[in-house]
Amino acid sequence: MDITSKYNDLLKDHNDLKHRFEVMEQQLSYFLKLHNGSRSERMPKGKVVDEKQTEILFGGQQIIDTPVEESTQNTTKKKSSKKGLAKRLVLPKDLPTKDIYLKPENLPENAQKIGTEVIEVLDYQPSKLIKLCFHRQK
Repeated sequence: MDITSKYNDLLKDHNDLKHRFEVMEQQLSYFLKLHNGSRSERMPKGKVVDEKQTEILFGGQQIIDTPVEESTQNTTKKKSSKKGLAKRLVLPKDLPTKDIYLKPENLPENAQKIGTEVIEVLDYQPSKLIKLCFHRQK
């Protein structure tokens, strides 16, 4: 044999190994996706796989199912306490304030004022921040 035929044989073997390596990488990524993937990508337990699919995916290689040991580790879900309401910070006192007094309509003659509710809202005007205080009688 001369050098060119040996080179061609080695090149053929190299290409064959390269192809097998790419197929194995695809298989590995497939199995990793089945094992670690999101719920929609995982294979359900006990699912029967069509043999034609394995022929396409694995090139006719025989697949040996090995039982997977399930972990017997007990996991407890930590009970979360009630979620608190969103806490809003108090608006700074140095902002300019505009007070708006809201009076209720259609009150009976003998109605008495029992308090005032103040709602502070941050308002934006071009190049200004103003604190609006709504005073609503109760």
